[in-house]
Amino acid sequence: MANQPLFLIADDDDVSRLMLSRFLHRNGYDVIAAESGEEAIQLFDARTPDVVLLDGRMPGMDGFATCAMLHERRGQRHIPIMMITGLHDVTSIERAYSAGAIDLITKPIHWVILRHRLRHLLRILEAERQLHLTASVFDHITEGLVITDQSMVIQAVNLAFCRQSGYSEAQLVGHPLRMEQSPLLQEDTVSPARIWELLQEFQCWSGNIWQRRCSGERYLQRLTINAIRSANGLLTGYICVFSHMTSVAESAPRLLQAVGYDALTRLPNRLLFYARCDYLIIEQQRCHSDLALLLLDLDGFKSINQSIGSQVGDQALVMLARRLTPIVAQHARSTLYHLGSDEFAILLPSPAYQPSGPDPVADLAHHLVAMVNRVTCDGHDDYLWNSCSVGIALCPLDGTSVDQLMQCAYEALAEAKRLGGNRYHFYRVDLS
Repeated sequence: MANQPLFLIADDDDVSRLMLSRFLHRNGYDVIAAESGEEAIQLFDARTPDVVLLDGRMPGMDGFATCAMLHERRGQRHIPIMMITGLHDVTSIERAYSAGAIDLITKPIHWVILRHRLRHLLRILEAERQLHLTASVFDHITEGLVITDQSMVIQAVNLAFCRQSGYSEAQLVGHPLRMEQSPLLQEDTVSPARIWELLQEFQCWSGNIWQRRCSGERYLQRLTINAIRSANGLLTGYICVFSHMTSVAESAPRLLQAVGYDALTRLPNRLLFYARCDYLIIEQQRCHSDLALLLLDLDGFKSINQSIGSQVGDQALVMLARRLTPIVAQHARSTLYHLGSDEFAILLPSPAYQPSGPDPVADLAHHLVAMVNRVTCDGHDDYLWNSCSVGIALCPLDGTSVDQLMQCAYEALAEAKRLGGNRYHFYRVDLS
């Protein structure tokens, strides 16, 4: 969230309202308070809180009626409402949830339970915000996008693809995108079977195809297919991007920026990391060169989001990306990636080993560990963290695929953290 979450409290009891307000303030939240349901509705319309906490029994409009009215506010149904009440009979519980409450806390309040429930709720709200942002990009981008599972069965399509093809979402979702069977894909130069073989081998493919709209009209498009992988590197599906040939030159940089780069740090993301790593492994096998993968993870980063807030954590990640970029740029052809959260990756192809000089991989890792220290953020004088850990895997010594290198680098990273952090560690066979 952009600022500290704002809580609206409605409770006619002065002591309960004061205790709840102090509790929320101590946990770093902003608070507005009302003595009645009517006043709560006025504050809700004026301030639009992130979370509402309602007492069940209040004079005049009680908490159940207030909850129902707030829940029906146009455009505000997504704001969560929790009932905090001494009523815990079955009828009251049913009334609370029927009115639109998402949770019910009984009095006397167990403050530890409440604290954890609120933290869990805010994490859900942030995840929903990210999903909404992703869905907005998905639907508003002008290229046609199709998401499939591992077997190329369509899971989602955007509006642009429906307009291009003439098919509705209902006609597409749940059906296979097998080129030899689909009315959507017809390839003149490369057979559909060959495209699938290339996908299996390299996890990506790009080329020109002829499509046939629902009306039967044929038109030329550029199709790019890339594998989608989970956080632990497992294949979960494919993303297919359909571009009109007339607009490819104009839209390619924008599409790459939207799909292949992290919106926070502006660094290449996990998608481009896997594509680049695949390419470098093929190059390594052809040229008999070397490739190093360095995984960097901050020591104690989770405590920043928990104690100070995700906004400060995001600012710190941006600052860290700015620090790492010039260090990585000093090594020819090396690239820096933000894989997610506080995890960064560096690909260092063909390290320039000198017979009497330092190990270039160890030298880079040493500089990374040395630079990631004493990081501050605007408005916070204390250092956010003082160290990082780096795990290193080498190709072909430790593996000859992206999955193998990632597994080895993660095990080396875990060993560096086990030894106390603030260090780098090369993978060894005995770590597996």
